[in-house]
Amino acid sequence: MQRWPQMRPEPSAPDPDQKRRTGRIAPEGFKCDLGKVLDLSAGGLRISGRGPKPGDEGDAIAFKLDWGLGSMVFQGRVMRLERRALFGWVAGVSFENLTPAHKQALSKASMLAASGEITEWHRAG
Repeated sequence: MQRWPQMRPEPSAPDPDQKRRTGRIAPEGFKCDLGKVLDLSAGGLRISGRGPKPGDEGDAIAFKLDWGLGSMVFQGRVMRLERRALFGWVAGVSFENLTPAHKQALSKASMLAASGEITEWHRAG
């Protein structure tokens, strides 16, 4: 029987087919002033909406994220924009110029989402 240093798992090589650098979290309980949050990660978010689009691909934008226990204004860049139906759209937005306060807020919000606390607040509101 092998014992501790020999039992350590070997780190696996990154999957070359994986495009995402960060994991996604459930968006339930998150609100954005541009549209509905479809998914969120440390690198950006995907939102959908109807009517005026948030910008064209490559445009710098500002938006407010609210997770019930706090809200912040973020800067980002529209990386992808798809038309949906007649007036609908889905946009992929990457975060830009994240300050330590932004990173801390995203980290806290992701922990609350993982624990279900944001979901409970969202249902109560």
